[in-house]
Amino acid sequence: MDMDLECSVPYPIASAGASPYQAFQQALRNVDRELSTMADDLAVVERAMRRDAQAVEGTAEAIARAGLDDRFVRMTQEVAILLGGTARGLGLFQQAAQEAADDTAATARLHTSLYGRLDEIRSGRKEKTPKPGFFTD
Repeated sequence: MDMDLECSVPYPIASAGASPYQAFQQALRNVDRELSTMADDLAVVERAMRRDAQAVEGTAEAIARAGLDDRFVRMTQEVAILLGGTARGLGLFQQAAQEAADDTAATARLHTSLYGRLDEIRSGRKEKTPKPGFFTD
């Protein structure tokens, strides 16, 4: 199956005076921040969904005590089960978002350790430096 996947996030564009290194670091910080926010938001929704599942289960018990038709009790219990399953799925999604944020932060640290000093040297020079690949055959 051939899928044409397109990234909706534009590549970072270096602003005036910013090096490609700095632009990439900024992009990593932006991604990390967005993923962390998403993870936090998903955790809030997960907790609310779990509370709703418990409340619906209590409603099913109340319907059963009131002597309503078993069909309504079963339907309400099914809703509680589905809400609980959705909450578990949200929890997994939240964990994945947090792991992605952690990996993004680790990538930024690795990028800094590999290229940070080079950027400092290149940014501090008044003279232009060769483009990458200049010295290769």
